[in-house]
Amino acid sequence: MPIAGVTKPKLKHRLPIVAAVGVLLVGLGLTLVMAYLELDHREKEDQAHFDQLVEGVQADVIRRVMVYRYGLMVTRSVFAASNYVDRQEFLDLVGARELEREFPGALGIGYIERVPSDPATFDTFVNKVREDKAPWFEITVPPGAAPLPDAVTDDRYIIKYIEPLEANHAAHGLDIGSHPVRREAAERAARVGDAALTGTIQLVQDDQKVAGFLYLLPHYKPGMPIDTPEQRIEALQGWAYMPMLGPKVFDGIMSVARNELDVEVFGGDSLSDEFLIFDGDNHLSEIDHETYIEEDYADRELHATIPIEIGGRTWTLSLSSTPQFAKASRSEIWTASGLGLLMTLLLSTLVYVQGNSSRKAWSIAEGMTADLRDYANRAEQATHAKSDFLANMSHEIRTPMTAILGFTDLLRTQIDQDNQDLIAHTQTIKRNGEHLLSLINDILDMSKIEAGKLSVEQIAVRPDQVVHEVLSLMRVKADEKHLPISAEVMTPIPREIIADPVRLRQVLVNLVSNAIKFTQQGSVKIEVHYDEVMEELKFAVIDTGLGMTQEQMARLFGAFEQADTTTTRQFGGTGLGLHISQRLATMLGGSITCNSVHG
Repeated sequence: MPIAGVTKPKLKHRLPIVAAVGVLLVGLGLTLVMAYLELDHREKEDQAHFDQLVEGVQADVIRRVMVYRYGLMVTRSVFAASNYVDRQEFLDLVGARELEREFPGALGIGYIERVPSDPATFDTFVNKVREDKAPWFEITVPPGAAPLPDAVTDDRYIIKYIEPLEANHAAHGLDIGSHPVRREAAERAARVGDAALTGTIQLVQDDQKVAGFLYLLPHYKPGMPIDTPEQRIEALQGWAYMPMLGPKVFDGIMSVARNELDVEVFGGDSLSDEFLIFDGDNHLSEIDHETYIEEDYADRELHATIPIEIGGRTWTLSLSSTPQFAKASRSEIWTASGLGLLMTLLLSTLVYVQGNSSRKAWSIAEGMTADLRDYANRAEQATHAKSDFLANMSHEIRTPMTAILGFTDLLRTQIDQDNQDLIAHTQTIKRNGEHLLSLINDILDMSKIEAGKLSVEQIAVRPDQVVHEVLSLMRVKADEKHLPISAEVMTPIPREIIADPVRLRQVLVNLVSNAIKFTQQGSVKIEVHYDEVMEELKFAVIDTGLGMTQEQMARLFGAFEQADTTTTRQFGGTGLGLHISQRLATMLGGSITCNSVHG
């Protein structure tokens, strides 16, 4: 009993200290847990922002290359419409284009003719070219010339025309068929009947010795069948082509991501020095090995490697964050953590001061612990709900879906044209994949808008260029339905406006896509007006589609709304596109209205 008599006073004396220390430890623990959870949430926000920038750069790379394909198609159409195009006609054709503005990075536009290798035909070709105002014409071969083991013909592929000639004189008369990389791309284009890119090469007319490549579009003899690869090779007459310098083609692409990403473009399926076409910040030039590895990007917080299919080749994009990358702010976390620590210290001090009443002290501690635990649970649930949605939907679905679509396109180019069942299966995969990707993007955009996380830029934009890009993106979709698509400037418009080019293009693409979707016959047209009095630029998307009633138009811009249930069954879609477009238009300082006649 004497031991008990000594212990009880000591326990009573120590209870306030024990309670204060307990409150301090619990408070510190909860503060650290909440800080960790919020830091994890901000890191996932950074990843979602990075993924969005990556998508924008990837789309811009494809858009840039497709612009050159459009130029090649115009050139080929001139040869298809004429029995013979002489040098003056070709000079007039190229002279009518603004090469530096329309096709930056292209050194010129040329035509390559397929010439049989027998001496008589070959000599006739050379003499005819010389008589056509080119007495200096000589046949040359590029450095590294060698036979291609699996060449489909033994004919020679000679650059007959190239303009402007002064800048490309070294390429005039070049036999690209004598070089394996050039010949492989030319014959691949001829077999598939579409534009094809060469691997990375050194252009003979390039004095700077930077990475270059050729873009070739085949031209066939009129009247001959071109349904199979063999028929296309038999009918092949030549190619419209452009010699291109990689660094100039992709000059300025980092501005697409607001200089928050460093962009490297490789003309092959690996991060190899031999494939390097463009290095945004030239940091790879400081590395002495030939194949770049993840350690070469160790100083970058985020890094992604994206394969894309362009011109029958697999290119690789290496995208990494720069010091300008807009990270989610951490200052609020440190402020909240500091306040949490301060409150914990104050509360533990209060518990100690009030230690003579242990029951009251423990009650306060338990109440505080319960409140902090409840706050932590609610914060964790909210954080997980939002971050899991943004991160998992973006990274786990959207990224592999992009790869699926890319490899579906690659698979389609390798399928025999006679295997219609397999072609139909790949088209089904692509169609449903694109639908799922569109659904994911719509939901992500809407969630960011609702959360106030979607921002718009205010920079100088050329409206005519935006309309031209929308037409380029939508033309393939319109051609699938045999619908003419065009644009017309109805009044004089400003050369530049202040807006966000990415969001303006997104709105127009959505409106034009809807017009094409709901138009079975007729046409789709974009009209551009400028009201000088109100200083307003107006884009009108006009189609000859189904039309809508007043009741349908009244709910058109609501989230998850479509005209009626039959529209969803027949045409698909989420009903988010117009709602997102209206919100984006409002953020850009404008609005969207609808006029329609039913039937």
